[in-house]
Amino acid sequence: MQRPVDVLVTGFTRSPLLLAKSLEPLRRLRHEGVVRHIHCVTWDAPDIDFYAAELKDIAEVTLTRVPQPDASGTGNQRGQVYQVR
Repeated sequence: MQRPVDVLVTGFTRSPLLLAKSLEPLRRLRHEGVVRHIHCVTWDAPDIDFYAAELKDIAEVTLTRVPQPDASGTGNQRGQVYQVR
């Protein structure tokens, strides 16, 4: 018998419809006992507070907000900084 796993979701969408649709398979697996916890991690930037509130309303999901690293450069360069910190 396999043990239920924890799922870590990173990234963010501002669309409530896409948010619900993307989490639905994980929520279903949680109800089936395959997934134990669903953790969503996103930046603690105030400009996304309104959208992150949608995650707080989903009972099966734990929302964690973390400080956004101070990175400069192009989008690709900043992405590399985020991945290695």
